[in-house]
Amino acid sequence: MKEEIKAVRRYSNKPVTTNGMCTYPGLNYAKFAKELDFFSQDIYPEWHNGTKNTAQMLGLACDYTRSLKNGKPFIVMESAPGAVCSGVNFRKVKSGQHQILEAIKYISHGADSTMYFQWRKGRGASEKFHGAIVDHYGKSDTRVFKTISEIGEILKKLDGVVGSEINSEVAITFDTENWWALGMLPPSTHDNGYLDTVSAYYNAFADKNIQTDVIGYDEDFSKYKLVILTAPYLMNQQLADKIKDYVKKGISS
Repeated sequence: MKEEIKAVRRYSNKPVTTNGMCTYPGLNYAKFAKELDFFSQDIYPEWHNGTKNTAQMLGLACDYTRSLKNGKPFIVMESAPGAVCSGVNFRKVKSGQHQILEAIKYISHGADSTMYFQWRKGRGASEKFHGAIVDHYGKSDTRVFKTISEIGEILKKLDGVVGSEINSEVAITFDTENWWALGMLPPSTHDNGYLDTVSAYYNAFADKNIQTDVIGYDEDFSKYKLVILTAPYLMNQQLADKIKDYVKKGISS
């Protein structure tokens, strides 16, 4: 990614970004974010798992993304206008209302925009049945097209929040390298429950309508009234000192 940024910088001073995939475990997005002007995300909600559960997952993904750049707004580079092509399954969006909820959820959690993959369905390859604003039917009188048009009109009314930042008093730690380390522990080398633990803390605050940031160990703890240190299996001297300093300042205040 650094090499690609160098190539762009030869010809342009425009902001650079790249799109992550929510809490994908294969990459440490905190390190990527340091090299980018702003962060972008691909988010494909699984509404078939329930409206509340999915809405909370969306909130976690957005708050994590926003926290990668210390609260700066991000963009949703990809979301699904219709059915999602995932392996052998094609998950349809329950209703247009879910897509509207999804778009507003992104903005309310710090996104400056939400975009869709894809504009027009491809004629072949693995994503030819993936949702699109214009499908193989090719006209604009479909439910999906009308819903995305409605979302566009709603977003016009929210222009005033573009560029604004969210100030949270609570932070939940989500550290990718800690996740990796826990994943190497027996008996499981894959699903170690770390993400579920982060989600459980997040959902508890979401149920109380308390805004949270989702931060890595390298971020500043001092600006928060409360920091949830989630399963800190990895512990170095720097993190230990940060925790001690945070507690001391809390006691003194």
